[in-house]
Amino acid sequence: MMPSLLFRRLVDLPKIFSRYPMSYLSYAAWSIQGQFKNDMIGLEFDPQVPGEPKLKGEDVLLHMYGINPKISKWWDLAALAALLYAKANFLHKAKRAPLRKEPLISSKRQKTLNPLASQEGLGSPLP
Repeated sequence: MMPSLLFRRLVDLPKIFSRYPMSYLSYAAWSIQGQFKNDMIGLEFDPQVPGEPKLKGEDVLLHMYGINPKISKWWDLAALAALLYAKANFLHKAKRAPLRKEPLISSKRQKTLNPLASQEGLGSPLP
């Protein structure tokens, strides 16, 4: 949740891990950016001091949140759809082709060498 603009701005995060790879893989980051662009672009706010020019929503996005308003909100939606498609495709392949064919057994004592019916007493015709 750190690279998704919920707690900190993206430019304030450390660049090594949180800012670059994790911000591009976060569903929340793409959806929040698209929502902010949808809400803020085209708005004008009254200035705090009378006589100053009105504050535009694009300036709020750029300077306060670090979101580039020139990039369309539809790119955010496309990135979100691509992430969801990649996740569904990955999960489908993971279910279809397991990495290990036989179950993992840690010791030979737990592994039954013969089927239960052929063991003593179970395959006997006597009750």
